[in-house]
Amino acid sequence: MAHLLAGTRRCGCPGPVACSRRKKHGFTPSRRHRCRIFRVFRRRTSLQRVMPEHSAALIAAAGKPAEPGFFDPTQKIGELSILERVITTFQKAGIHEIVIVTGFAAKKIERHLSRSRVICLRNDSWKNSDLFASAKIGFSYLQDHCEQLLFTPVNVPLFSVDTVTQLLAAEHSACVPVFCGKEGYPLLLKRPVLKEITEYSGSEGLFGALALAGGIASIEVGDQGILLNLQNSKLSPETLAPYLRQPVMPLLSLALIREKIFFDEETCLLLNLISRTHSVRLACQQMNLSYSQGWRLLNRLEHHLGSPVIERHQGGKDGGWSTLTEYGFIFLERYMLMHRQLDLVMREKFEELFSDVLL
Repeated sequence: MAHLLAGTRRCGCPGPVACSRRKKHGFTPSRRHRCRIFRVFRRRTSLQRVMPEHSAALIAAAGKPAEPGFFDPTQKIGELSILERVITTFQKAGIHEIVIVTGFAAKKIERHLSRSRVICLRNDSWKNSDLFASAKIGFSYLQDHCEQLLFTPVNVPLFSVDTVTQLLAAEHSACVPVFCGKEGYPLLLKRPVLKEITEYSGSEGLFGALALAGGIASIEVGDQGILLNLQNSKLSPETLAPYLRQPVMPLLSLALIREKIFFDEETCLLLNLISRTHSVRLACQQMNLSYSQGWRLLNRLEHHLGSPVIERHQGGKDGGWSTLTEYGFIFLERYMLMHRQLDLVMREKFEELFSDVLL
């Protein structure tokens, strides 16, 4: 809070950085509006981080073309690509933060998912690494941003929404789904074990790390899809057919509008990534969004809100960096909270109104 108070004007608005950005983008909120904003700031004792998502998902899709049975995760099975199918399953279960770790064919995958509102990270050492190395990149990224996460390699894409929901409700710190005595994916991992996994340097891979972290509990599910590995087996259309018909589920898309929409889930993700990376350019890269398009979204948002949401720090020997203003943090938290609450209500109403109508 001190950095805001240091430049405070007599009206109470945040000082030089905020006011210069107002001037730059052609808006000057009234004295009354600036003071109202500052009263909101003053109720907070420190600059808080955006609240973490309760649940996130991590998909490892680094791949190696030399691996036996290698396949293209952008190829379609049914009406969706393999990657889109996994993403859709997670989204239908209420997971909105989804991270993809790419390696081989990274650019192709990122283009394929450019409008999917997912985060793409790269394993630049994919030629000399394994599945666990890609998983650790995602675990390190997400461990401070969610309470629990689901992890799967992209070659196991046919598990059901019901399985995901069952895992999310588990109380264990680490869980593996089991069908007829065989373990599959996705795994559920909660925040306390993620740090221990990312620090593991042994040779036993993910399950060796989990053993040291306290083991992993088995959750019985009635879903053979947790075992179906598209990389190591050629599945006939008849075998795949039961898994390609997704259940009907509601999916919330929340936007804010004046004359036109100025804030939606894409801009929400952009703000979230800026708060984590302290870089507009890196945030855009992780979304596969052009830098100029990212700034168009931010400038449009600030224009409609009448207050800056991005604070830029120029130059210095370590280079410049960006973060959200305190008003930006507050605005983002309120939107995320509203999205979560509406999502819960929507799911309750869907069950109430459609449970006897849809199969």
